Amino acid sequence: LEEEIKDILLVPKNQKWNKNFALALTKFNGEPLSDMTKKMIREMWQLHEKIDDKNKELSKWQRKLKSKTDELEGVYKKDKDTGQQVKVKEGKIDRKRNSLTESEAKDLLLEKFYDIIEEQLNRHLNAEKKEIIKIFENLWDKYKVSLFALKQERDEETKKLDEFLEKLGYYNG
Repeated sequence: LEEEIKDILLVPKNQKWNKNFALALTKFNGEPLSDMTKKMIREMWQLHEKIDDKNKELSKWQRKLKSKTDELEGVYKKDKDTGQQVKVKEGKIDRKRNSLTESEAKDLLLEKFYDIIEEQLNRHLNAEKKEIIKIFENLWDKYKVSLFALKQERDEETKKLDEFLEKLGYYNG
């Protein structure tokens, strides 16, 4: 990217690309750069710095992950003659696997099996709970108005209807 930018801006190949140089650019193909272009160069440089920082952080985490992986799985090297991976150093997993008794292996398998069953049961129970909640919400929506309130509203409407019918002369209550 830096080489492409140097080519576009007609920058000498031996010029070192750094922040001061990028911010000091004033011409493009012999024409002066606008303020907006200079601002964009500054913003691009800031993004470039952020990307570099993230890359450094990512590299650090990759090294840590590699060291933890080597610690657990062991260290492998490629054999020059056969081209296959050969274990140079045992990891914690290998040491535990070698020291594992048959009863410990059964216990680990049963524990894993029970965990899977528990996960499945919890998933099904949560689905059933959601269905029950939906049913109660539906019932709540239907019956949230009490019978007393419904009777009271009915009586008021009946009274209004009686008054209306009396005015029309159809009813003498």
